[in-house]
Amino acid sequence: MGSNNSPSQLEDIDLRQISDKFPSNKGGLKDLYDEGPQDAFFLVKFWADLNIPPQLEEADNSFYGVSSHLESLESMELTCSTKVCSFGKQVVEKIEAIEDVSFVNGHYIYRLDRSEMCPYMINFIHKLKDLPEKYMMNSVLENFTILQVISHRHTNETLLCIAFVFEISDNDVGPSHNIYRLVKPSESSSNSSSSPTTTSSSSTSSSSSSSSATSASSASTIRGNIRV
Repeated sequence: MGSNNSPSQLEDIDLRQISDKFPSNKGGLKDLYDEGPQDAFFLVKFWADLNIPPQLEEADNSFYGVSSHLESLESMELTCSTKVCSFGKQVVEKIEAIEDVSFVNGHYIYRLDRSEMCPYMINFIHKLKDLPEKYMMNSVLENFTILQVISHRHTNETLLCIAFVFEISDNDVGPSHNIYRLVKPSESSSNSSSSPTTTSSSSTSSSSSSSSATSASSASTIRGNIRV
């Protein structure tokens, strides 16, 4: 499930509304935003479906992972940093070089397929599923976030930064997501909302979901699609 919206069509979210959910030190969300480029920063509100069939969850070959596909008009060497955060503090970080690159129809396609989740994340999912009530799960997720940053390997320039926040989806809805553009208060347009609560369309037949966002900076333009 992706989004075809360009950054100019996305609803704005004030960075202050979520900044306390992410690290505030060097390399944290606010620090990266201040370094810019500001049009590379997005928020994804993700409604997760934890209704995993028991036979699939308990299988010896069960796999927990994420696939990321990126697109650019330029050839670059990219690094993907994924930080798992709890109560605004970094718990674990995974840094990967994106080596799978192909040139298709005038675009460079970068793939990071089936990137396996760390033991912390897998254990977190299992413990979250064990909670008896949805409101309990959402209470835990209120303080759980993920910050993913795509950067140029040699210059360390931020090309795309996505801040993820989570809730549990309704049983009959399935996974869904909505994408917002992160802005500073002075940049907020009149259509800014007080909180990221609008639900996007969803697919009830799929247990996976993806989000896409596009960043256009003076140095490069990159489009990303992430599938969980």
